[in-house]
Amino acid sequence: MRIFVYEHITGGGMLDDPQVAALAPEGEMMLRALVDDLMLIPGVEVTVLRDARLPDDLPATDTDPAETHRDRAGTQRALAALSDLDRELVALRFGAGHTNRAIADLLGLTEANVAQRLRRALLAMRRTLEEGR
Repeated sequence: MRIFVYEHITGGGMLDDPQVAALAPEGEMMLRALVDDLMLIPGVEVTVLRDARLPDDLPATDTDPAETHRDRAGTQRALAALSDLDRELVALRFGAGHTNRAIADLLGLTEANVAQRLRRALLAMRRTLEEGR
């Protein structure tokens, strides 16, 4: 089975936006997580659309299902450590794919506050994940 994967930031959806360099690492992480999971399915061939300004291929990984399970458990632990609002922000942004503007409108926050809280939440999650290794 062939699966085509398009992640907006790393796939060229922000071609005219100079912020792509700042956002690419997060987009890369989301893309890597999805591709790693898809590669665990026997018989799957994954094709990824890439922004021409980024490296052609994703960094190679030796995906081990046990390691993937530990990563998911770590992510769940990191999410659980966040406040309810920050967990909701992360879910809306990265789970549902809403923009910061849309999240601000949904929750009655400013767009700047959403961006700031997301940045802090992601840093907190990173620290939690690094402590668990």
